[in-house]
Amino acid sequence: MVVVPFYENGELAELEIADSAVINNATVTLYINSERYVLPIGNVWIFENPKQNLSVQLNQVTTLIDDALRALSYKVNEKPSTLRGFLKLPTKAEDGELKKKAQDRVKNIMETAADGEIGYLQKDEEFQELNNTYGTASKEEMEFLKQQLYNSFGINEDLFTCDYNEDQYRAYYQSVLKLYIRVIAEEINRKYFTKTARTQGQKLLFYVDLFDIASLKDLNEFAFKQKYSGNMNSNEIREIFGYGAYEGGEIFETNKNAVQIGIGGGEEVE
Repeated sequence: MVVVPFYENGELAELEIADSAVINNATVTLYINSERYVLPIGNVWIFENPKQNLSVQLNQVTTLIDDALRALSYKVNEKPSTLRGFLKLPTKAEDGELKKKAQDRVKNIMETAADGEIGYLQKDEEFQELNNTYGTASKEEMEFLKQQLYNSFGINEDLFTCDYNEDQYRAYYQSVLKLYIRVIAEEINRKYFTKTARTQGQKLLFYVDLFDIASLKDLNEFAFKQKYSGNMNSNEIREIFGYGAYEGGEIFETNKNAVQIGIGGGEEVE
């Protein structure tokens, strides 16, 4: 939204909301009551609608997902989707009446198969099953559509089937979930906190503990490297995992035979 302030004798006299505006590098072309104005960008007020921005960002992702689902649904529901065999009848289906009888016979067989019942063939009828399946959506097309659907969500098949590993989930979190979390958190901060409160540092913080999905092997490797590189002491590592501190655990150690350092003004303990 672009607002144009009008001043009289150095004082603000009126505010006009532009009907439409095009923002360039240094100027703004706008229309007010069908009149065209070209003003320096510093002479107008530009207000950003955070809710609209959130909707635009999420709508772009939603549109991609909807398009992929629509294409996939069309391919799946398109009739006939698959040709599996031929029904040979003892007569020619040349005119409309005979053709309709043939179609009704095929429909009857399909209804019987749908109910899981035992089918039958009349005298002189013959069913020829095809070795290859022919359809409007090939296996390659369905695989392509499936991949498009996964890509729209920013996932792969392992994430979709919950058969993912830690690296796959971390990549999904960094590239997809983190973006949604940031946008939604910003929206909540703007909606529920005043500008004064935000200036004072009041804001919503969202925290995800990726240790919850880490394997025991990775946790052990993390603790070992952090402790014996001198980055963290034992008590700091135990606090991360929810364990209590113990006496002497505040001492930092190196990986050189686990020598304690920092005691008595930097003296090493043999």
